[in-house]
Amino acid sequence: MIEDAVVHVVDDDDALRESLLALLRANKIRCEGYPSAEDFLDRAVWDHPGCVVVDLRMNGMGGEALIRLLARDGDPPPTIVLTGHGTIENAVSTVRDGAIDFLQKPAPNDRMLEAIERGVTLDVERFKRRRAMAELRQRIATLTPRERGILDEMLTGKTSPEIARVLGLQPKSVQVYRSRVLQKMAFATTVEMVRHLLLASAQEWAAPGRAGQSG
Repeated sequence: MIEDAVVHVVDDDDALRESLLALLRANKIRCEGYPSAEDFLDRAVWDHPGCVVVDLRMNGMGGEALIRLLARDGDPPPTIVLTGHGTIENAVSTVRDGAIDFLQKPAPNDRMLEAIERGVTLDVERFKRRRAMAELRQRIATLTPRERGILDEMLTGKTSPEIARVLGLQPKSVQVYRSRVLQKMAFATTVEMVRHLLLASAQEWAAPGRAGQSG
């Protein structure tokens, strides 16, 4: 288990919640408990990898609604559903919305710990993706409007002469701008930069509109 991982347990059954928290602490796993989905949304701090273990049926917001709410982020934390009232329909629905496992109460300890370890491992990768996206956004923010326009055209695979025609520039000027873009984006080659950016989510790094002004 990752040392700084935190498991968030959301269950309105006090006895079951405390039992699971005790199991996690006995296995030296950091954890936090919440008696409701609303309490989780109010208090949970997601500054370390981890996962969410959530009861399906609770007073107030239920587990399915919480999972759907977290899924709006587009890259939600791994969620494990724990329930005493689950159906195949519930399982299909929650997995579709992003849950990584669906366990019936009382889940065997080894099964629960295995699911949590898998969730934490997945969240480590999510944290890496988010850090990489934050770095890309910071680099893109350093581009001038003209450099951003050049970057947009580079991502379509256009050559320097083609970019020059589209933006009304001289090819030599485009080459200068391309070099500046690569330098600011901290990539050695255009191919490397384009590959990284196209693998990233366009919604994460794209500006509201295309920039083509001088700068």
